[in-house]
Amino acid sequence: MNSKHSMGIGFVLSVSAIASLGQSAWVPMAREIKVTPGFSFSTFDEFWMKDTKIDNPPNGKSLDQYTPYLSVEYGILPNLAVDGTIGYSITDTDAFGGDSDDGLADTHIGVRYRLVDENNAPRSWMPTLTIRAGGIIAGTYDENLPFSAGDGAHGLEGSLLFGKAFSFGFGFYGDIGYRYRSPSSPAIVNTTVASAE
Repeated sequence: MNSKHSMGIGFVLSVSAIASLGQSAWVPMAREIKVTPGFSFSTFDEFWMKDTKIDNPPNGKSLDQYTPYLSVEYGILPNLAVDGTIGYSITDTDAFGGDSDDGLADTHIGVRYRLVDENNAPRSWMPTLTIRAGGIIAGTYDENLPFSAGDGAHGLEGSLLFGKAFSFGFGFYGDIGYRYRSPSSPAIVNTTVASAE
């Protein structure tokens, strides 16, 4: 979709009730700092280039993306925390004559406020509910390649995060949110990513 606005919904059932990024419903305790390293590998053989779907890149080659990242979150108050995620992205393919690119991935910073704590909720079935407002700083990759590590634009985002832990380490978490990217963005991809450990 070629739009500077996007809306996404993410939801995951998992064997762990702990989100892998600092953008989860669970906030750290006051004056607690959490640092989480991570690594993402993606490969695909179809994608959207602005408003055109590319079903099979030339030569039938896949496009690969590797992104090591670091998430940091800090609890300011019992229900208030700040978070940030920074990473470095490497994209590679033989589909377009051996094009490759690398650079800083989009950086996400934000503030979260927990509205409901499942451990102190008035009803035992209620999940943890947290609101988040954040900013996106465009990375240093080349967004004009046929494939890109991101949208190549700064932006703002807001979301409602939810999560619920059950016995034996099971639970769920997800979010619903809205994202605005600067009008100069050459391509906008509507995605909300939820992951599990």
